[in-house]
Parts: sequence; structure tokens; C-alpha cells
Amino acid sequence: MRSAVVIALVLLGVTALYFALAPDAATGDIDSGAALPGVTAALPTRDSGPVTTAPVGEVTPTRVQQAQVQESMRVTVEGQGSFDSGLTGTVTDPDGNPVEGAMVTLRDDTGLGTGGDLAPFLALAGAQVDQGEIWTASTNNLGLYSLSGMEPGNGYTLVVEHEDFAPKEVALVEVLAEGRKTYDIRLDAGYMIHGYVFDHSTATRLMGAELTLVPLMFAQLPPDDPKLQAQKRTATTNEEGYYRIENVSAGMRQLTAMASGFGAVTIGNLNVIGDKKMVNQDFRLEPGTLIAGQVVQRDGSPVAGARVQALSYGGQKSSRGEALSGADGRFEVVDLMEGTYSVFAEAEGWDVARVNRVEAGDTGVRLEMDLLGGVSGRVIADSRPATNFTVALRMLNPHTATPGRPMKSANFTGRTDGTFSLAGVGPGRYIVEGRANGFAPTFSDQFEVVKGESTSGIQVNLTRGGGIVGRVLDRDGEPVSGARVTTYDNTYVRNALSQVFDALMPRVTTEANGRTDSEGYFELALLSPDVYQLMIEHPSFTTKTLKDVRVVSAEEPTDIGTIEVRVGSTLIGTVYDSSGAPLAGGTVTVSGNSDAPGVAYNTRTAANGAYVIRNIVPGRYTVHAQRPMEQGGSPFEGIVDMNRSRREVVLSEDREFSQDLYLGG
Repeated sequence: MRSAVVIALVLLGVTALYFALAPDAATGDIDSGAALPGVTAALPTRDSGPVTTAPVGEVTPTRVQQAQVQESMRVTVEGQGSFDSGLTGTVTDPDGNPVEGAMVTLRDDTGLGTGGDLAPFLALAGAQVDQGEIWTASTNNLGLYSLSGMEPGNGYTLVVEHEDFAPKEVALVEVLAEGRKTYDIRLDAGYMIHGYVFDHSTATRLMGAELTLVPLMFAQLPPDDPKLQAQKRTATTNEEGYYRIENVSAGMRQLTAMASGFGAVTIGNLNVIGDKKMVNQDFRLEPGTLIAGQVVQRDGSPVAGARVQALSYGGQKSSRGEALSGADGRFEVVDLMEGTYSVFAEAEGWDVARVNRVEAGDTGVRLEMDLLGGVSGRVIADSRPATNFTVALRMLNPHTATPGRPMKSANFTGRTDGTFSLAGVGPGRYIVEGRANGFAPTFSDQFEVVKGESTSGIQVNLTRGGGIVGRVLDRDGEPVSGARVTTYDNTYVRNALSQVFDALMPRVTTEANGRTDSEGYFELALLSPDVYQLMIEHPSFTTKTLKDVRVVSAEEPTDIGTIEVRVGSTLIGTVYDSSGAPLAGGTVTVSGNSDAPGVAYNTRTAANGAYVIRNIVPGRYTVHAQRPMEQGGSPFEGIVDMNRSRREVVLSEDREFSQDLYLGG
């Protein structure tokens, strides 16, 4: 439906991510008994025939506490032990005065599938993007805040918001294993977008016009999407036709002006940047026109409740509107400006219908929709119908043996017969993945879905899969408590891009993690029989990777024996800007080890320009620094910084090295 726009936005996001990080070069509950709006014909039944099952796996550790099955289809296992860590700091205004009542949010962007800043792009591309864990606090009358309870790491993002200031976001926030790290935040007034809205034909100013401002990366999300709603800013013109939106942070924005009886106008690339804090944007609205017609099935029967959208893209200014089809399938999209539009209709259970090159004023648009297919079947656990379970639909790639990420999923509770059904399924070959507490995720046999037909008889026989056991020790043979053990596909390579785009990458191994106990032991159960890669992480040691771990069955868990972790290198130094002054908030990146391709370490400099990067795997690296990049700023400045500050370092085990960096060369 929006594939071209999505691809363009994802590429834009990748470019932004590259400039920021380059080292060197929807799940929901579905009621199977609910009627779909506008569906007047029952789906013909297609029996898939007898079905066998293949286990896919999940985790139920015995030395760690078991987690519940998640709607996101991801298992998280909380381990024993804790870290005495946290963040603290003071939030001030531009004059250094404390800001009371500021909302401070810490977001964990380190988990696979969270997507980080590119989450909106990934969601548009069809990925099920997980929400990273968050911690919140409010500043007191001295501007102080304190956050605790998070695990050590440097993949966090800190966001500070207050109604009188522009939001401030800090990436690569580090949480130490012991002690509280201080992050003082200064809030600025931000930008003000203001202007007048005119009646173009009479040059009079319009009172009551509505203005909506959203970040450009969120603009293609559906209007009711929670992520879009959270980012949206609005204003209404006064009796003089004047509006203003204050405390806007820098970056690319989309601004829309609407007034009853006039065509809505959208400025799609409003660049809020530079020293001028006042951004003027006037609108001249012309009398609105409409696009009308009917949404029907192929046989001419009306489709009620379809969401119809009309979109025009004419240079810098565009217009859009939407409406719902009535019981007779008819619709009217009003308050559009003159121009050429793409009109499309979408409804649950139906394929998207589109008509291109529709001129404003056309009242005879016919949108023909095709009924999609459906899937139904049963989930069996211990030879009995499962009562509470989750099913996910995964499409098979005709060129590989790996099923794609879940396209559609649903939770079912209190099902005495173990039955499930999913509607709105496009044509193709699929498998159903079933999950229930105490069982490994398990696949059904492959089956075909045909447009307009329901494929029935799908059965998932849940199994308990296999397991992995082992022990983590340091180089002196002492047990390492609290080490995180995480499973990955055997071919997975961790780097900045893979962590962001994991939400789009298919896999069949179980995504799971657990922690070692006080004696260094760990045990993961209910894993899919397959070949795994394990990563062992602890804030006091380098990350250890172990490949080719084969999981077979629950009766004989795979014992990987003893894993030795080592203390890495520590790199410290100070970053200076082009004038020779210490650089606060700069980014330092260590990368380029030929023995660990794609691996990079990142941190930010403190107020005095100092930086520390711990637990680096020994080897030869390139280290460089970049100035803080304001949203909407030029990425080429960062490239210049990288080239001028670049240095080569050789790091050895359990030693501290010093390397100052200079943006002036």
C-alpha cells in the first residue's frame, strides 16, 4: 500500500543512522467470533489435510525465574542477583536555574527488535517492533531526578520534557555496574513556528483554523497510531487568524493547516534548524472540494466501514483527507485542495483497493475490494486441547527454508476446545507458530492460503523442545554471578544496523536470555531444537560469543561445559573541539578490529570532555569523535569530525589506555 514511501523513509532513516553510528565506512488480541465490517459473504473452506508439527522453542530456565509468554512473541527471563546502579542529575533552564516538574524518561534501546529511533519506519515496513523498557521520574524543586533498577549498559536514551521548553534527548547513556552516574541536562526554549492562515480568494484571515505539527518520520503512520499521537503538536488560529506552536525541537517536520470548507494544505518538509528561533509559515487556503464514490466487492456488493484515504503529493505542498464508507459503501472525502490524488480503501479482512490519478471533484470513484483469506485450527498441549495460548502467522520465503517474522498474531484464553482463527490473510504459503506457558513455540506443517478462502484443519502440537546448560567462570576459575546469557541465530553478527533491523529479520531459533546464579551456572529450557549462538555478557568482562551450540531434546539438554570470560581493555581520554576547548556531549566510537568485524563501542563525553569505554576486546582499533549533532543538523560536519580526529590504537587485556582526540586535527 505504501511500499514506495516506506522504502524511501527507511532508506532515509538508515542514512541518518549511518552518519550517527558509522564506525568506518503489531500484535493484538483478536476475537475469532467477531464479525468483520462490510463482510457480507462467508469464506469458502479450504481443508489443509493432516498436519504434523516441528518444535520451534522458547525458554523456561530452572536456575532463573520463568517469564510469562509475551504478546510480542519474545521471551525475557529475569535473572538472580542485582546491580547497585542508576542515574541522577539536575535539570536546569538556559540560565542555570533548576526546573521543577520536568518529566525524565530513560528508554532501553539495546534490546533486539526495539528499532530505536527507526521504530516508526520499521513499523510501516511491517515489523513487529517491541517497546523497550522505560523508567520515569519527575524533578523536584531543586531540579533533581533519580532513576534506578536498570541493568548496566550504554545503549539507553534519556529524554527530558517540560511544557515550557523544547524536549531534550540524549543517546548512548551509560548505566554503570556500581554507583550512580550523573547526567545534568539543560533545557532550551526551542523553536517557535508561527504564522497566519488566509482565505486565498478574499485575503481575509481565518479564525478557528487547525494546525497540526508532527515529526516527518512519524507522518506516514495512521492518524490514530499512539506513537503519532504522542508526537503531535496542535494549535488553533485566533480571531486574527494567527497561530503559534512553541518549544519545538530541531528537525524535519510536517505541518498541516485545515479549516472547515477549505482544502487542507500540508507542508511536508519544514526544516526547523539554525540560529533563528522563530520560524514563519503562512497558509493560504482555497475553497475545498471533495472526492466521492463507492467501495464495493467484485460482484458490486457494498463494503461498509472501509477507511478511504485521498493523498496528493504536489511538490512542497500537498493535501490529504479520509472518510469511512457507509452501509451502502458510499464515501465522501471533503476539504481537499485542487489537484490529482491517489485514493485507496482498506478494511480488516480485505485487500487494499487503490485508484490512482483521481482529480479533485470526481464523485464517481469506484474502489473494488477483494476478500482476503483466513486460517483456522487447533492447538494441542499434552494430547489435550490448549486453553490459553498465542498463535502467530509466519509466511514462508520461497527462496529459503526460514519463515518470516510473525505477520499476524492473536492471544486466545479460555478455549476449551483449543481452537483459533485468523482473518485477513493474504495469499501465500504459511506456517502457524503456537506458544503457551510451559511449552516451546511449535510450528504447524506448511499450508497454502488462497484469496477469498478459509484454510482450516491447521493443528499445532506443542512440545517442550530442548535446553542448554553451562557455567561461566573468570580466568582464575571463580564463578561469575549475574552474567546474561542470550540466544541468537548461529549466523547472527551484532552491530549497529543488525540491532536496529532485527525486527525485520526472520529466525526460527528461540529468542531468550537468562542469568547465571551465584555459582556461575545457568540453564535454559524449552528451546527450539536447532543450532544456536550464545552471547555471554557481564559489565566487568568482555562479551563472549559461542557458536555451533546444537539443541536436540528436553530429555538431554546440551551441556556446553565451562565458559571462560576475560577482563577487557579500558580506553580513556578527553575530546577537544576545533578551538581546543573540551567537547561536552560528543560521541566517541571505537571500531575496526579485523578479528571482530562490525563490532563497535560507543560512548558520550562528559561536561569536561572526558570519556571512558570499558571491556573492549583486545586488538587493533580505530577511534574517532564527533560533535553533538542537533536534530536536523548537517551530517557532513560529523564526517569531517571523524576524519580529523581519527587515531589508531592497540589495546591489550586488563589494561587501561589513554587517547585524547582533537576535532581540529
